[in-house]
Amino acid sequence: MNGILIFLSGLLLGLVTMYFISLDENTSDASVKLNSAESLMIPHQNTASICDKTIVQPGLLKQPNEVLKHSAEVDLTPIAHEQFISLLKDINFDGSIESQSKADLAYLIRNNPAMFGYVQNAIMESNSYQARSVLIDLLSQRAGVETVNFAIEMLNKTDFDTNKLALELMSSMQQSGQVASINNALLDLTFTQDNVEILAEVFVQLSQNELDSSTRRLAIERFQYFLASDDPLLKVRALDSLSRVGEAAIIQPIIKSYLFDTNTGMQKAAIKAIFHLDPQAIDHDLLEALHQITNDVTHNESVRNIALAVLEVHIP
Repeated sequence: MNGILIFLSGLLLGLVTMYFISLDENTSDASVKLNSAESLMIPHQNTASICDKTIVQPGLLKQPNEVLKHSAEVDLTPIAHEQFISLLKDINFDGSIESQSKADLAYLIRNNPAMFGYVQNAIMESNSYQARSVLIDLLSQRAGVETVNFAIEMLNKTDFDTNKLALELMSSMQQSGQVASINNALLDLTFTQDNVEILAEVFVQLSQNELDSSTRRLAIERFQYFLASDDPLLKVRALDSLSRVGEAAIIQPIIKSYLFDTNTGMQKAAIKAIFHLDPQAIDHDLLEALHQITNDVTHNESVRNIALAVLEVHIP
């Protein structure tokens, strides 16, 4: 009998011991999960002892096994670092990415300031324009001063693709409250940039952005300056942009001077510019010129159709 009692007592003691061990393990697991979630949101302070100063660049963004060095003095906890790298690897060389991975990346970039340095360097180091464009789109969701400054830094590079990406980033931040800084950077670029395609896009953005009075005056001066360019594309874009931001007193004489231009592109741009004029500001001579163009079969048919459309709008 005593032997049975001793056996049952030992069994009961073992079960109690196992219960408390299991409880302790569950508590520990819950703590680890909580700390893991928090680590995705909180930049690590002890960057020297916890995280390396480099991150491995995803193979599809650059060549496998290369190391992406970053200059920003930011760092992530190991879990956040690992999560970010894993998501970056989901961006294919052609820029395609699963919607959930993109949503996760967007969340991390929006909510963890330490991510900015990593995204910035991934953009600058990647060999894939499409992959960089995906990251630019994600970065635009942090439309603050640091993002505008990064876009300006990219604009000042001599690399064509980097300049295009900078303009993509600026274009997506028009409602960010940073428009004044963006406009100043775009205007500065008209004095230093000589690539026609980049300048043409700068004109488009300036003509579509909200401009204060002093910025508007300078933009008008720059557009007028480029009307003397030898490049047809620049002249067309300059005239179109001028028609969107300039006053009628400035625009109307310029329109008249190009209505019969031998370059069809400039002639079309001049006629289209009339759409942006207040009907009350259009003088008789301009209307007569439009009638002349529509009735003259020697003019290009598309030119005549545009002139006719303008007349139908302004003369019901």
